[in-house]
Order: sequence, then C-alpha cells, then structure tokens
Amino acid sequence: MAAKQKAGRQGIEPVVAEVEDPEAAPPRRGSPRRPRTIRVEVNIRESSIAQMFARDQIDEAQKQAAERFRAIYERAGLSGVRSPDITRDRVDESRVPDAVPQARLDAARELGRLAGELGKIGYPVCVLVCGDRLSVRQTAERFLGRPAKKRELDYYGRLLRDHLDLLCRHWGYKAGEGR
Repeated sequence: MAAKQKAGRQGIEPVVAEVEDPEAAPPRRGSPRRPRTIRVEVNIRESSIAQMFARDQIDEAQKQAAERFRAIYERAGLSGVRSPDITRDRVDESRVPDAVPQARLDAARELGRLAGELGKIGYPVCVLVCGDRLSVRQTAERFLGRPAKKRELDYYGRLLRDHLDLLCRHWGYKAGEGR
C-alpha cells in the first residue's frame, strides 16, 4: 500500500491496458495465431485522454479517435512547434532548406480537412487536448483567459466528447457509421 501511495505522490498512476505488441511477428501459414496485443502498465497522467478513458468519461472509440488525431498531429510536426528566432544571426546563407517529407504534407492536409469538419471551436479543443495533451481544465482556461468554473469545465468536456464522436464517425469507429 505504501508503494502505491508513494507512486501516486510522484505523479505516476499505472493502469493495465492492452496495446499492440511491437515485437509480434506476422503469423506464418499453418501456425497458430499468436496474440497481437500485450498487457502493459500505462501512466495515465501522461495524457488527459488516458485519464478520461480510465474514469469512463470517454469510450473506446473516442479514445481511438483521439489517439489517431494525436498521431496525425505529431506526424504533421505540429507538436511543440515554435516560431523561428528572427533576431538570431544566420551563419551560413548558402544552405538550401530540406524538402518537407511527403508524410508530413499528407498529415497537414488531413488536419486541414479535419479542421473544416470540426469547426472553429472543436478543432482547437481537439488540438489542445489530443495533440498538445492539455487537460480539459487547462484548455478551458486557455480559451477563457481565467480559471474555469465547474459549469465551464463541463461545457468543454462535453464539447470535446461531441467532437471526438464526430471523429469517430469520420473514421468509422462506431458501428454502422463513418466513411
């Protein structure tokens, strides 16, 4: 019990989850199928989506949609983006900038399509919570510019869930829905 309390004070909340096995080899013909998932401990404090799922505030399909959105966001190279420092002196002017990888361009196009589908409020909420891994409280306070009240937290939580449902329908994660 003491170890669990100590771990909680350090900010680690392990939860057992099923994830895809990164070392699983594809099954050979005639051999029995091996499980493609393994059980691991996951720190739910790493992501507000994981916390919401552990607390049954979102379902499995919404969690998958949030993780897919985050993967596209990260592939587009937008996580942790900073603007260039224009006050810094350039040392070598002859260097030609590297070409942007095609996967990054594809991810940026996909984000553009999602922005159109999610709208002017839903897209930034998904970016902040799924992409930048902020909590719903931090997201609400960023929009409001002040500490959020309970009613406002409930609103932003509902807004996130509604837009995760839109993403679920977009990618076909809910039965009988999607493209």
